[in-house]
Amino acid sequence: MLVLRGPGRDASEAPRLALTIADGNAASAASSLRDGWKRVADGCEMLDDDDEPLGGRVWRRMRVRFAAGPLAFGQTAWVGSVAGRTVVVVLSAPDERIGLHLAAASAAVASISAPR
Repeated sequence: MLVLRGPGRDASEAPRLALTIADGNAASAASSLRDGWKRVADGCEMLDDDDEPLGGRVWRRMRVRFAAGPLAFGQTAWVGSVAGRTVVVVLSAPDERIGLHLAAASAAVASISAPR
């Protein structure tokens, strides 16, 4: 897994973009992620669950909002297939700040490619 941390004074401010290779196909990875959010997140609210074309591929995009103690966090996940591998990318940030980072995260997802 690769985790990129954005600007911010501490973990409650800084966005994080995590990328990992998952077992199975994209549909099963998306389902597993969805189930995980529901199990561990307090008051998890699914905002979107749809397909998004990025970088010449179609990614499953899921957006959620949940509480972590007194803080509200948002996450946007993109799940897709790159060169036969299932890739999961998750942007996480305080709920009121996640919108500031969506364009940069989407561009990063669109740029993912396999070495030739």
